[in-house]
Amino acid sequence: MKNYVKQELTTDVCVNEEEKENIIGQFIRSTYMLDNIPQQLKDPRVWLSVLKRLIIRVITANIDLNVPMQIYIERTDLWNEDLTQYLDLINITDNVLVRHTYVILEGIEAKSTQNNHLNTDSKTTSPPEISFSYCFLLL
Repeated sequence: MKNYVKQELTTDVCVNEEEKENIIGQFIRSTYMLDNIPQQLKDPRVWLSVLKRLIIRVITANIDLNVPMQIYIERTDLWNEDLTQYLDLINITDNVLVRHTYVILEGIEAKSTQNNHLNTDSKTTSPPEISFSYCFLLL
């Protein structure tokens, strides 16, 4: 996807790595990590889809990338119908801009991949659990 994204979305959108992590963290805390958000919106894959739709809109239109992302997240045309009723629960800070969309997308993908690897590793490397009753039978 990176080959098709406007250069303004991929290069120099953040001053340094710390700012990049801060923007990604703010977005995550303002969206799928909210306590009051419905279960459907707690899935990072939902947000990946919305961010991809937003990128498509940005690629095909000549819009100002330095506007708050919240303005676009509130648009119902980015969402599946069953989720539009929850849009008023989302409040992304104004310093998270449309130009950060691709950086956030990559950040969420990286965190999801990392979580999947951790879950897979814990399943494959942990010894099988033996219940106490099974051990007692062996005696």
